[in-house]
Amino acid sequence: MKITEEQKKIVESEDQHIVVVASAGTGKTVTMVEKVAHMLRNEEIQPHRLLMTSFSRLANSELKEKLSVLVDQAVLNQV
Repeated sequence: MKITEEQKKIVESEDQHIVVVASAGTGKTVTMVEKVAHMLRNEEIQPHRLLMTSFSRLANSELKEKLSVLVDQAVLNQV
């Protein structure tokens, strides 16, 4: 996924707890997925310690689908 410089700052931040406030369609989900993938790839968090939430089951499945593109399936199965 292509991300902006502002999103990249969030993704590469060492903070594990980040609040992103933005309008619909601005890339919040992409940023969250990229941040989680970055943390998993760099072993900054153990997969079983990760909790991602959203407002609907459809959005949850979309998060998992987008994350599966970026992270090894074996790691994703532990989330």
